Amino acid sequence: MINIKPETFCANPWYQIRILPDSSVSYCRRGLDESHEIQSNNFLSEFVSNPFLNQARDHFSHGEPGVMKNCARCFREESQGMDSYRQEQNIISFIHPDYPAESLAQSDVLHRVHHGVTLPKNVFVKFSNRCNMTCRMCSGQSSESLNQLYKESAPERYYPEYATAWPDDPELWQSFLDITLHNDQLDILQINGGEPTSDPKFWEFLNLLVDQGKTDIKLIVTTNCAEYHPELVPLMKKFQFAVLDMSVETFTPANDYIRVPSKHTQIKKHMSLYLQGHPHENFIYMLHITPQIYSIADLYTVLDFAQSHNVSVSCEKAWPQLHLDPVILSPAYKQHLVDFYTYRYRNANASVKNAVGRLKFWLTLPEPENIAELRHKFVTETKLHDSLLGTDFSLTFPELARFFRNI
Repeated sequence: MINIKPETFCANPWYQIRILPDSSVSYCRRGLDESHEIQSNNFLSEFVSNPFLNQARDHFSHGEPGVMKNCARCFREESQGMDSYRQEQNIISFIHPDYPAESLAQSDVLHRVHHGVTLPKNVFVKFSNRCNMTCRMCSGQSSESLNQLYKESAPERYYPEYATAWPDDPELWQSFLDITLHNDQLDILQINGGEPTSDPKFWEFLNLLVDQGKTDIKLIVTTNCAEYHPELVPLMKKFQFAVLDMSVETFTPANDYIRVPSKHTQIKKHMSLYLQGHPHENFIYMLHITPQIYSIADLYTVLDFAQSHNVSVSCEKAWPQLHLDPVILSPAYKQHLVDFYTYRYRNANASVKNAVGRLKFWLTLPEPENIAELRHKFVTETKLHDSLLGTDFSLTFPELARFFRNI
């Protein structure tokens, strides 16, 4: 018997399918490390019948929390007074947090709960792990070059399934077109990577949508801006609504340490060139930051850029790499950062203030019980990636190096 509880319900499994480079599927951006193998060679069948997605639907429709371990992250954030991704997705699905029962009764999701799903409304896709960078917080899922380095030097981390991309399979590609190009219920299409602009399939697919007149959707594209493509913004502006999500760590050498090979000055230049395309009500720009130990002290460079260019900021911690969480830094240093960001952005715009609020919230969380283990893992992972990428932590972050030297 259906027993939806607003405090646990998440609309994602009824609306969204997320497709990863190995063709595995999930229903949540926070569960990409918990994706599940497809049971068929058809993404539409997977959306309707995949056992993992159906198990999630069963849990949420009976008042139970989700089936992924990452679901706990949303509930933890809510218990600590933060807006969670679950709440954000419910709002997109027209379920208002202040009037959950009334809005749910009027939402299409209730029909889907009672009568089953047919087509996804939101599709998130990674065509491949092709990328023009090797980022230390990524896995082989998102970085072809990192996956190759793992194959040669850390084979236990190598993902052979990411050596090929699912769009090369004609049957899977056609089924993907069935849930996108031929899907009259599609509302949101989000393309991520790897680096989408490095993948020929990205350009082929966007031009196909435009040529076939399938532009009545909300399009979100994430790019690291390592390269500038003057044709990207004009192409995206052909859609009903579009967001260019520009991902960066900092505008300091810390960015170049995290993302190899990277030149933060070039990235800033490319972002400025993209911004010359001018936002309007149907096309917006967004800066995307991922606070972590390597970047936390220099995020002000991105926040300043966002403020001066009046660009929104999306702020999400590296997940599930808990050893990169700034919470494991020393209490005195965390308090210094809280004081610094509080004072610097005391008169910031709403988007920057929200990002700063999230930073301060994370920096003031209680230390995890396994903090010693996480600090040790940070040291070992940093040494591993320094050896793989030819970087030097102690030269880039001398103060942090002194703190971690005794771990």
